[in-house]
Amino acid sequence: MLNRPDKAADQQAVAEQAREALARARTTYEALEQHLFDIIEQKIDRKYIREIREGEITVGMPSELLLMAWGHPATVKEHTDNGEPEETWIYPQGSGVANNNTEVRIFDKKVQGWKDN
Repeated sequence: MLNRPDKAADQQAVAEQAREALARARTTYEALEQHLFDIIEQKIDRKYIREIREGEITVGMPSELLLMAWGHPATVKEHTDNGEPEETWIYPQGSGVANNNTEVRIFDKKVQGWKDN
């Protein structure tokens, strides 16, 4: 008989290597994330750090921080309000038949408010 490696042992070794690679990647990601928040804390009001981490937004929040908290909107609508340029950023919420959206009003690069549709 030929000596054949145990297939199960090979699969276990591959799985263990994948777990180790994932653990290393997670550690690297967490270190980079912490470094990013350390930089942000030096330049931005501390209250926004908690909101970004928890995915929350508030009136007056700079639009750049909205991007950090919620990511890029699915759609941006530009319009004027009393002659002033304004944007509405639309974020889809949930999935399935009911296509609910959250519309965030942006004026002067700051969150002015939002509503769920």
